[in-house]
Amino acid sequence: CASMHTCANDLKVLNGSNGQDLGSDPEKLKREFYAAYKDDVTMQGVDAFVCSHPAAMCELFAPFNKPRIVFATTRFEMARCFTDANPEGCAHNPTKWRAWLEHLKGMAASPRDLVLANNEYDAQYMAYFLGRKVEAVSSLCDKGISWMPSRPDILLSMPQAIENALRPALEEAKEALGAALAGRLRFTHIRRLYPRYEYSDLAAHPAIVLIPYQVSIMSFFEQYRLNIPLLLPSRRLLAEWAVAFGVVPHRTWAGAFDQCPVGSSIPGHPNASSLGLRFDPNDDSDQEAVFDWLQYADFYTFPHILEWDSIPDLVRLASLPLEELARTSNAMRRYNLKQGKRVREQWTALLEHVLPP
Repeated sequence: CASMHTCANDLKVLNGSNGQDLGSDPEKLKREFYAAYKDDVTMQGVDAFVCSHPAAMCELFAPFNKPRIVFATTRFEMARCFTDANPEGCAHNPTKWRAWLEHLKGMAASPRDLVLANNEYDAQYMAYFLGRKVEAVSSLCDKGISWMPSRPDILLSMPQAIENALRPALEEAKEALGAALAGRLRFTHIRRLYPRYEYSDLAAHPAIVLIPYQVSIMSFFEQYRLNIPLLLPSRRLLAEWAVAFGVVPHRTWAGAFDQCPVGSSIPGHPNASSLGLRFDPNDDSDQEAVFDWLQYADFYTFPHILEWDSIPDLVRLASLPLEELARTSNAMRRYNLKQGKRVREQWTALLEHVLPP
């Protein structure tokens, strides 16, 4: 909000310390928040509350007797684990996460509220704990711009440490293609080329190599909607790297805080296995569990992603002629048009359900 100059400066009760985790006495804070805003003219005109990042903010709005929409964009325990009051996470004290889960169960059962996610991973993740299906409504991020390659570099979108680790193998694989082709193929990190970029900058490059730190990231939606060919490691390779080297650390909320969890701090729902959710989603030590859960990551649920199983395989894909990459881009464009229509229909039906005329 600081960069966009949209930060609120007249908040009551809430502040930077208690605004997300609800402080040391959540019930007292909820009462104070309601008392401060129940007669507020703006609040009285609200049709529904949308809680997204963190989704747990919806706890605050329960007393207002309005429809609430959870639209999770990351693991739903955000702001209930790893906070100022609980810096060690939920491993020793999952009280706030457990309370939020019980609240969320009530919302999921309510005909007036909606529990959604903007990606399939978080929909399945919530289902694991709720014991019921959760609908995913994809982010669109349509910028009105499409892939039009005019610049030579293949862009790298990954943490700097991963680029440093892969660079020698990339150069070796390039040399194996022969001097002529290797000289034309250049991999450059996005942030090295563009400290700040426009979407038209990205769309001017042949492809982007993405090694994600998270299973759902807004930049993936943005790049996919630009119809840019995306090159990602296969699910098996990414699962192997995740366990061996800590790649995709934000797959788990504990991993986002430099921990390596071997299980959830609260149990999954007894119905989870009947939903096809066999593994604990918060086990970063089990490669099969990581592999299984990665099937729900954005880049393995969207079609037309160019997957590679090794660095030489990556270099081979990156050296494809533009004519072949164009076929991939056109397929992405067709899928984006189809999904855009579906997402708009989803939102129309969902909002008509909670906001009847």
